[in-house]
Amino acid sequence: MLVLVFALLLQSGHSEAYVGSYSNNNIRLTINRVTRFDNDQKMKIDYTVMVNGPQSAQMTSAGAPVKHPHIWYGHAEVRGQSVAYKKVNDHTYRGTIIAPIHQYRPQGAWVTMVTHSLLNQQGNWKVSFFLE
Repeated sequence: MLVLVFALLLQSGHSEAYVGSYSNNNIRLTINRVTRFDNDQKMKIDYTVMVNGPQSAQMTSAGAPVKHPHIWYGHAEVRGQSVAYKKVNDHTYRGTIIAPIHQYRPQGAWVTMVTHSLLNQQGNWKVSFFLE
């Protein structure tokens, strides 16, 4: 009975997209998974930041690897907030961003995430995807 209830909860109000990645200055931002939850009122973005090159051992993250992401859901900008992150090794960081989307509910919308700072390094990273 508990398994059936859990399965029904997962099916209702839950959308997911696998996205892609973008590289700049030897740093790759990959959006691994995006889900809508809480009755489609919030979006969860799971990401990985990977550093390629000799500078990776010296790079550290003071706080979240992705700082001040700009996220557009359709044509509306929503404010994302880093809720979890961890250093996997000297080259890889993983994290999660949560963004409220309760007032922007189009079913099937383009989402774009842009940031100009990863691991305290300046650059331009932009990943766009369609979320069902």
